[in-house]
Amino acid sequence: MPDSSFAAELIETWARRVAMVRRSPAPALLGWGDLEVEWSLRADEAGGYAVVRWSRGTEVTRARFAALADAHRFLLVQFAAVWRSDQGRGEWHPEGYPVGVTAQRGPAGTELVGVPDRASFAIAPDARLFAHARHFDLPTLSSVCLTRP
Repeated sequence: MPDSSFAAELIETWARRVAMVRRSPAPALLGWGDLEVEWSLRADEAGGYAVVRWSRGTEVTRARFAALADAHRFLLVQFAAVWRSDQGRGEWHPEGYPVGVTAQRGPAGTELVGVPDRASFAIAPDARLFAHARHFDLPTLSSVCLTRP
C-alpha cells in the first residue's frame, strides 16, 4: 500500500486535471479546491477520516471511513468523476453494487454492508461509487479511472 505522501501526490495529479489547487486549511489533513468547490480530508471524532466538500458556503461531510486508504480512494474517484465527465466519458464502473456488497440506511447515512472497514456516505451514489473503488489499490484505481472507456 502506498504511503500517505505518495497517495497525496497521486490525488493531487487528479485534482490538477480538474483545475483544483492544493489547499489544506485547518483542520484539513489534505485539501484541494477552486473558486467554487473545495474537498478536504480530515481526522474525524470517531478515530477515522472524513471527506468534506465545501461548495458555495455550505460544508457537507460526504463520507466517513475507518481506514485512511479508503478516504484516499474516495477523494481520487471524486476528482476522476469530474475529469471523466469533462472528457465525455461515462462511469468507469458497472451499475449496482459489487457481488457481496449492499448498502443500508443507518444513523450515519448510507452504510456499506459486506466490507471489512466502516464506510458511511451522505448520499447513496457515493456509496455505490466507493463500493467499486475499494477493490483497487490507489495506483491501479487511478489507472482504471484514466483508461477505462
